[in-house]
Amino acid sequence: MSAWRAAGNARDRANEFQQLAKRLEQTSQGQASAQNEAAAPLLPPMPKGNPAERSEFARRATRIGMGIHQVAGKLQKLSQLARRTSMFDDPTEEINELTVVVKQDIQTLNGAIGDLQSLATSLKEGHSNKQSQDHSSTVVDSLRTRLKDATMQFKDVLTQRTHSLKDQEGRRQIFSTHKAQGAGGERALPKLTVPGAPGAGGVPSFLQGAVPDVEQGMRWTTTSSKASMLATLSTR
Repeated sequence: MSAWRAAGNARDRANEFQQLAKRLEQTSQGQASAQNEAAAPLLPPMPKGNPAERSEFARRATRIGMGIHQVAGKLQKLSQLARRTSMFDDPTEEINELTVVVKQDIQTLNGAIGDLQSLATSLKEGHSNKQSQDHSSTVVDSLRTRLKDATMQFKDVLTQRTHSLKDQEGRRQIFSTHKAQGAGGERALPKLTVPGAPGAGGVPSFLQGAVPDVEQGMRWTTTSSKASMLATLSTR
């Protein structure tokens, strides 16, 4: 009886041992899976290829991206200046200087992207893998699109500046016209003398001072005429 119980206890413990081993195996697999997930990189690995070429490509792409970001900041400032429409606070000199700088930056970045495209082509000809080729093409296309957007924004700012200058010129002409009209209305009107108007003694003003005995001469002429007429009648 004791031997049978001992055998049964041994059999029961064997089952427990198997179950325990199974649980330990499952736990170990779960921990390994969790460790693998934690160790997985957040971003996909860089494409394999020549380390020196990949480093040069990444360095150039980074510099171009930073340059485009700086151009975007300059365009924002230029847009703010171009929106000013006051005739008395027109930052024309600052706008012209910033316009030249942005134009040169865009040309420089455009050339840099062309060089980056050439480097990507050389990587492709160097028998790099397809993943590396796709990565390089994606970077170049992204930078080219960003620079294109910056160029379009630059053109929009220049158009906005042209409209602002036209508005300023229109207001300047209106202001000058109103100012001239106001100055003309303040001048005193000249005194006018109508020729032939009676002056002192019934003599026209244009004859006063020039012919002082005109009135007396007229009276003498009238008296002489009357005397002549009376003499003629008496004779008849």
